[in-house]
Amino acid sequence: MSLSPELEALIAPLLKGHANRQRRKAARRSVGVAAALLTAAALGAVALAASNSWIFKEDHGFALGKTNVLFHGANYTVATYVSSDGRSFNIGLSQGKQTLVDSVGRSWLRAPGVAADPRFPNPPPPSGAAIYGNRYASEGGEIWFGISRPDIARVDLTDQHGVVFSAATVQPPRVYRSAFRFWVIAVPSSHATSYTAYDYDDTAIQRSPLTATTIMSLY
Repeated sequence: MSLSPELEALIAPLLKGHANRQRRKAARRSVGVAAALLTAAALGAVALAASNSWIFKEDHGFALGKTNVLFHGANYTVATYVSSDGRSFNIGLSQGKQTLVDSVGRSWLRAPGVAADPRFPNPPPPSGAAIYGNRYASEGGEIWFGISRPDIARVDLTDQHGVVFSAATVQPPRVYRSAFRFWVIAVPSSHATSYTAYDYDDTAIQRSPLTATTIMSLY
């Protein structure tokens, strides 16, 4: 699926920025997603008891969201920062204080309550992927986490045996502007190979092979 020259020009700095961020990971973590992950213990037993729920709060102008996942008897945390304009984010998976996987991204789509990107004020209807995901693999299973477009209510992942794993997408409270919805799915003992994205009428609007990525751009 190709991008327009305009979108390629907009995404290029994001790609470059992510590469620089990886090279300077320790410095960036103080203000990036790892900062959220390092404070995961603050959620305590309340978060552990609500493994499918997200908790959002304001943190230095960002919307900070967290949820916990029980996987092979161990607890993991997924945390995301959404920028104050609601159009960029980073998201990561940690266990304790160790960051395991993280991703960054941006949206140019129309989104309720989110101002248009001034560099791309009149976006066409969505033409890219409906969802993006990244994964952590362990003991023959996987934890998948990622984002979806604002019109996606549910994500199904199908593994190599045809078994389907499903999760509702989560929208941050409207007080925190966000062009993204978030999702997490644990696949305990297999490998997810494809996804199906559903709208609010439970209509399947996109099916596609599933590929883990560190860059998630909605367009």
